[in-house]
Amino acid sequence: MSFYVMSDIHGYFDVFQTMLKKIDFSDEDELIIAGDYIDRGPQSLEMLRWMEACPDNILLLKGNHDAEFAECISVMDLYARILGLNEKDIVDTQTLYSAVICIPEVENAYFDYYGTIKALVFEKEICLSELKQHAETLRHLPYYYKRTVDGRKYVIVHAGYYEDKSISQSEMQQFYLYAREEAYFLYGGVPDSTIIAGHTPTIATSTRMYTGGRVFKHYDQKQNCTFYDIDCGCGFRDLDDSDGRLACMRLGDEEVFYV
Repeated sequence: MSFYVMSDIHGYFDVFQTMLKKIDFSDEDELIIAGDYIDRGPQSLEMLRWMEACPDNILLLKGNHDAEFAECISVMDLYARILGLNEKDIVDTQTLYSAVICIPEVENAYFDYYGTIKALVFEKEICLSELKQHAETLRHLPYYYKRTVDGRKYVIVHAGYYEDKSISQSEMQQFYLYAREEAYFLYGGVPDSTIIAGHTPTIATSTRMYTGGRVFKHYDQKQNCTFYDIDCGCGFRDLDDSDGRLACMRLGDEEVFYV
């Protein structure tokens, strides 16, 4: 039995399936995915529908893109009820999207920033009722997961993790979803443990986690805490000159696999 971690699939469902085959993932293994299943890539719908029937040996965590998608669908649902539109009718859903995207307060809040919902509604003809179902699934995903493997404590989270009872729950949730360098070099970590996160692509030359698309590792000697960033830029793999790839880490020996 092996334990694996992935993150930031970003709508590349076929790449994700290729990775499962590469690691020879079986019913005896466990996989934790640290969020960001959608946006950027061409197969967000395939990812969302796969999540609805996710096997019991795969644990899904929440990423910022997933939380933002759910919030956008909540906005659409609100205006659908205000306008009296049928959530199961594709024409009404398309009319709804066209109306909501023109509301200045909504547009300025970066509504559907990556165009994922637009593509689902107009190209895939997905009604609001199905969008709400996917949003509900994403909304209830946990933020982090703790697991001990071979005597080593692991914390898996989308962006960053630390424990501080002095800050509010909402502030901590923001850290779980949006932290970047501060999660590795300032506030993050748990003594005598390993933190595995994604969120910041290691192909981003502007960050200290840049590795050219390989897993980033940092050791905090004071805490005896090892940090890994396993977002290796899968969401950018189709861009010209991109080194983006999907990474998967096996817990225990911490071997990394790439597609």
